[in-house]
Amino acid sequence: MTKFRLMLILPVLMVLVGADYPVLQDKPIDDLVKLATAAIQKGNADNLSALFFSTIDLDLQGEENFYSKSQASKLLEDFFQKNKPVKFNITHRGAKDVTAFAIGKLETETTVFRVSIFIKMLDNKAQIHQLRIESDDEGI
Repeated sequence: MTKFRLMLILPVLMVLVGADYPVLQDKPIDDLVKLATAAIQKGNADNLSALFFSTIDLDLQGEENFYSKSQASKLLEDFFQKNKPVKFNITHRGAKDVTAFAIGKLETETTVFRVSIFIKMLDNKAQIHQLRIESDDEGI
């Protein structure tokens, strides 16, 4: 009888605390942020650009434009060759409805950059629609 009561109460509790929907909504975003973090840490432009929409708003040190995935990948490859990553970590995150962001600090051999990743959900898939890599005025 106890097992039967639990089966009746558990769905009601999940609805009351909102455990069913937000967990499903955040998982694709969490997965994307983990993949993006790993790609940036390794300086892997191909893995990073695989997370982009077909076109992306890319800002590399003040040079901002809309690029295709392949164009963005080539620009990022050049950036990572000139700025070898040493360490990257996410410092701020947020999400609302179908959008999210993650901001992190990228330490390279010579400079520190602030990296801003802007994400949108489309058809239950999270993708990066904007990426900004700017000099970090605060330094290391």
